[in-house]
Amino acid sequence: MKYLETAWKVLAMLVIPLLGWGIRLEVKVAVQANEIQQMQMELREAKDIRKDVQEAGKQLVELRTDLKNLGTNLTEIKTLLRLRPE
Repeated sequence: MKYLETAWKVLAMLVIPLLGWGIRLEVKVAVQANEIQQMQMELREAKDIRKDVQEAGKQLVELRTDLKNLGTNLTEIKTLLRLRPE
């Protein structure tokens, strides 16, 4: 009977550390879930920024093409003005 009482006391003393471990584990899981959610939100924002940057890049290419055409047109106008009789 003495063994049974001693075993019962030892098991009772183990309950408190196990509860503490369980609580810490739950808190850790909750914090990680929160961090995952925050990272997912940041990833969505980064994807939006990437999309905006890609669109801006396309617009810059179009602008460069327009400027080249403008330069060609200006050269043609200069040539025509030089050839014009005064």
